[in-house]
Amino acid sequence: MELLLDFIIVAVYVLASIAAVHAVLHTRTAQGSIAWLVSLVTLPFLSLPLYLIFGPRKIQGYIKARRAGDLEINHLARILLERSNVFKSKLKIHQESIKVTEDLAKLPFTQQNEVNLLIDGQQSFHRFFESIKTAEHYILVQFYIIRDDETGQRFKEALLEKVSQGVKVYLLYDSIGSYELSSDYIQSLKQGGVQVHGFNDTSLRNNRYLINFRNHRKILVVDGKTAFVGGLNIGNEYMGQDPKFSVWRDTHAEFSGPCVQSVQMVFIEDWYWVTQDLPQLNWHPEATNNISESLEADAALVPSTTRPKDIANKDVLVLPTGPADTLESGTLFFLQLVNSAKTRLWIATPYFVPDIQLISALQLAALRGVDVRILLPKKSDNLLMHLTSFATMNETAKAGIKFYHYLPGFMHQKVMLIDKDITAIGTANFGNRSFRLNFELTMLIAGKSIAKDVETMLRSDFAQSKLLDASDYELLPFLSKLLIQLARLSSPVQ
Repeated sequence: MELLLDFIIVAVYVLASIAAVHAVLHTRTAQGSIAWLVSLVTLPFLSLPLYLIFGPRKIQGYIKARRAGDLEINHLARILLERSNVFKSKLKIHQESIKVTEDLAKLPFTQQNEVNLLIDGQQSFHRFFESIKTAEHYILVQFYIIRDDETGQRFKEALLEKVSQGVKVYLLYDSIGSYELSSDYIQSLKQGGVQVHGFNDTSLRNNRYLINFRNHRKILVVDGKTAFVGGLNIGNEYMGQDPKFSVWRDTHAEFSGPCVQSVQMVFIEDWYWVTQDLPQLNWHPEATNNISESLEADAALVPSTTRPKDIANKDVLVLPTGPADTLESGTLFFLQLVNSAKTRLWIATPYFVPDIQLISALQLAALRGVDVRILLPKKSDNLLMHLTSFATMNETAKAGIKFYHYLPGFMHQKVMLIDKDITAIGTANFGNRSFRLNFELTMLIAGKSIAKDVETMLRSDFAQSKLLDASDYELLPFLSKLLIQLARLSSPVQ
């Protein structure tokens, strides 16, 4: 027994030493390297399992699968790039930002798209179900969270009905985000003919420690012609039916036009990682198919402030980011957006946990006269992130950044408004986890009319929010400040 115990102790110290070397070689920052090095050397029994889970910054299994599928996936990517170039945008604004984002996305800004802003669950789910009904060939579904509740059951039945009509349905869910999803729910989908997979189900085969990586994307694509991207998942709370929050404030968007094909490519890369299979899909980008006609038919369900006015011919870029990227695409993308702002930078996010370089960029933006506003929920579903946000607010508010707390309920939208003509709507929160550890998707839209609609939406949110005072943090009791600063220590993995 003693011999076995000695062996275990020696093994842990040897593995911790190897992990310490790995941390020095691969951790992104010097501070992170030092933190892991000290903890692995001094507390190996505690730090080693934590490093195995939270230390890796790249998801190697996904990278290997992507390389294994290079011939097929790259062939599709080349076809899509060639066909998308026909619709390449002729934008003359923000040329520097456009080049950076196109290089990160490896696909161009395209024109002749339509964008419809969907505010909250009623509008979003109405359009989800209406679009699913119109499917003729296939439906691609990907959500971080799918609940087995009333909304989830309704969604399941809508998919099963289309399968019974001969429509192919491919569904991905994140195994960590949807950990409460019942096996009965999944089994009923499979028995009905839906091809269903959990994103992390392949963890034992390709990458043992995936708990630190989440697929946070929310995608619905119908026939390669219509796509939905935004903050909503599938569950009752997204319809405002969570008694804890009552109001659930969120934003999604509906897209048609050539940008839809790029969203489809994002789904296919994730699908290949899980299945090593490439389904036969429509890879022919088309100019907008005028979704405004169907929206006008639904006008009774859509408030007049959000009915389509001039939503045709938008310039849209699709930017997927994640831990398999060669560069830290998420960080670079949001850093470029912040640095490009000249007059206005409004950010709506449920979790605000930026690193030092983004904090500095936000401070510089405010100091050069940009109207920088950060909209956060007063009520949060994540106490750790909520506390960390306070620490970041205290640091950034001193530069003149305005922070607002949304009061009616929980605010979950991920929206940015830059100047008068650039809008970002997607799945990424403004924090380290979304920038580096999660698979995310952001739609960057150039156009004054959609920016005006987003401005109207956010002004309404600001009107229902409290402007925080820079001194609010100083008035907190000592224990609260201590908890906030302790929570901040975990920001790299939040």
